[in-house]
Parts: sequence; C-alpha cells; structure tokens
Amino acid sequence: MRFRIKVGIIGYGYMGQIRARNIQAHHAMELSGISDPSRSAEIQSLNVPVYDNWQDLVNANIDAVIVC
Repeated sequence: MRFRIKVGIIGYGYMGQIRARNIQAHHAMELSGISDPSRSAEIQSLNVPVYDNWQDLVNANIDAVIVC
C-alpha cells in the first residue's frame, strides 16, 4: 500500500488552481480539501470537500496545507 500525502489548499485563485492541478497530477499526493468561500461553486467541480473557513480545513484529516 502506498502512502499518499493528503493536501489542503487555502485560497482558490490563480495560484490555488495551479496547485490543485499539480496535486491531482502527482501520484504521491491527494487533494483532500479547499477553503475559499467566494469560489465554492468552482471548487465543487473538483469533487473534493469544500470548507467555509480555513480553520475547518486545517482541523480536517490532512498532512499538509498550501496557502495561496
């Protein structure tokens, strides 16, 4: 069984979208959630959990957070 790093993203602007694509393309990473209340409709198309605030994302079962 392979270990995958569960990553969350805070902010889904220009850089957040790039980071999300890179995480999803990497075999050792799993995009586990995104926090950006102003873009929740866009994030839902990625089929990952959407968090209303960054605190909930940080408290979720993830290994790393990227702030964009």
